[in-house]
Amino acid sequence: MRWAWAIVAGVSIVACARTDGAPLDPATLGIHACASDLDCGPGRHCADDGTCAIDCLKSADCSIGMDPNAPNDRECSACGRCVAKGTRDTRCLSAVDQPCATTSDCTAVLGSQYVCGGEGLCVRQCTDDTACHDIGRGWGCLANICVRKCFHDAECWYHGWSYSCDLPPDVQKANEDAPKPTTFAACKKGGSPYKPSASSDPPSAKYQGTWGWLVTSAVRVDNVPIITRLNSVNIQLMLVKTTWSGADLAMTIKWCTGQVKNFAENDGPYFDLFKVVIPDLNIDSVVPVTITANAVPALAAGAAFDTSTMLDLRGAKLANPLTDPLPTYKDLTNQWDEDRDGHPGMTANVTGGLTGELYQAQRTAGVFHVGVVDAGHMHGLFSAQAAAAVLGATDMMLINDSVTSAHPDASRSYFQAIRLDDDASCNDVIRVANIDGSWLAFQPHFDPAHAVTP
Repeated sequence: MRWAWAIVAGVSIVACARTDGAPLDPATLGIHACASDLDCGPGRHCADDGTCAIDCLKSADCSIGMDPNAPNDRECSACGRCVAKGTRDTRCLSAVDQPCATTSDCTAVLGSQYVCGGEGLCVRQCTDDTACHDIGRGWGCLANICVRKCFHDAECWYHGWSYSCDLPPDVQKANEDAPKPTTFAACKKGGSPYKPSASSDPPSAKYQGTWGWLVTSAVRVDNVPIITRLNSVNIQLMLVKTTWSGADLAMTIKWCTGQVKNFAENDGPYFDLFKVVIPDLNIDSVVPVTITANAVPALAAGAAFDTSTMLDLRGAKLANPLTDPLPTYKDLTNQWDEDRDGHPGMTANVTGGLTGELYQAQRTAGVFHVGVVDAGHMHGLFSAQAAAAVLGATDMMLINDSVTSAHPDASRSYFQAIRLDDDASCNDVIRVANIDGSWLAFQPHFDPAHAVTP
């Protein structure tokens, strides 16, 4: 199985004597030539025919076409290639976690900046965090080598639920309470966060595991400078750990990305006079939350249940987080510099007709109406209330008394969930979402008949 950029699925190509029209440009099919996996970008590999491909999104995909009664002895590698379980995809040339015996094993593949580290993995030498940024989100410089850098556990969860910060709990607490963390360490990978399965487990146990979620929350913003009213949707990707206790579920949510997209009511072309861009620092600073679902039905097509309320409060600390008013630029009481950049609230960037940094407090509180599609897919509407307040900006034109409320079209706020491997990371969620037609690809409205595609 390979996705659209590698082959044109379901199309037979035959030789014909007649050749009317212009020759087909292979680039229009999304086919990219390659010499190695590094040429293809994250999540893809260079196939034997010299084009970038992806054979799997998760290990379950590696059993497609096999005898359903036979054990699946293959798993999906970081380059989207099916390999034998317990082995490493040695052709997947990534700078992350490459095994080595000597430094020459690293320099030959990754470059002169890499040496063989004490744990038998290639590590990049560095003098500051900037030197590590091209490895990926969450990497920084510690003791002159690039590591998954952290000051508390939540930072490590970007890399997967089995990671934790190698700092004592009291040091982590001091870091979280400080305006700026002062003590850093490396994320260390531990054992699985999930219970071993048993035949006596209740139906709730089947939901256990790591899921990738797409969550959209559409809002209407009134009293906006120049344009008066703005419709926008917050498109969020999340890494979700689902565990069970008795008949109940707990779902811990780690935000991976956030994108704000403006839209026209009729879904037609929309000219963005200005748009809001959410920096990675903003998203990485969002505090993970846990929601629950009680007495869930068996994980089978057609099953349905509601979760508890998810409260996503950013840029403020309130005595009653659900009901207390947000701080404003007129009264910054209870604002929280959550992203620790020296400005009130959370910082977003505005581009277009107005340009600058925008400092905000935001609150979204909503319930997920879960519908099970099959054992690996869920979706449903997200009934939420939203509020936001401007706390400041670099351009005075961005400071206003706009009013944010949930968009009245309920179909614009929804979620899609796909089961991933237990050790999946935020990078895996982002990789899946960036594939055209994937279960996590954004669409303007919830489609209850949305079909699962390979």
